Amino acid sequence: MTGLQIHMHHFGLSVPDLDASIAWYTETLDFELDFTYDIATLSARAAFLRHGNLRVELFEVAGAVPSPDTVQDLRVHGLKHVAMAVGDITATRDILRRRGVEFLADPAQVPGSGGDQYAFIRDNNGILIELFEMHTT
Repeated sequence: MTGLQIHMHHFGLSVPDLDASIAWYTETLDFELDFTYDIATLSARAAFLRHGNLRVELFEVAGAVPSPDTVQDLRVHGLKHVAMAVGDITATRDILRRRGVEFLADPAQVPGSGGDQYAFIRDNNGILIELFEMHTT
């Protein structure tokens, strides 16, 4: 019997301004716009963006409200951040800083990982994004 064949296809983010978020993800993280569409039943506009095999789906829904403060949000079950793999976290940090991205802290090693490193940034809406470099031997 073969196990399930599962891999990440995309993650979805609710944003207050679809056009501003498309601009941020394309200009800052080098995503490319695949397509946009409307969801009439939700009064929503949406877009799929791609960076290699990684995709993000952005939703602008009329009347949506922001998430609570990040620290308080940890007290509510559900998705808390998205993580994107990078080849060199230091080089990625340097590029993104030149593009105006503020890091919440310098890259740090994941305890017990053997050398994996991570750092956190926020997108133009304050959504938490983890950048993750896997240690190679």
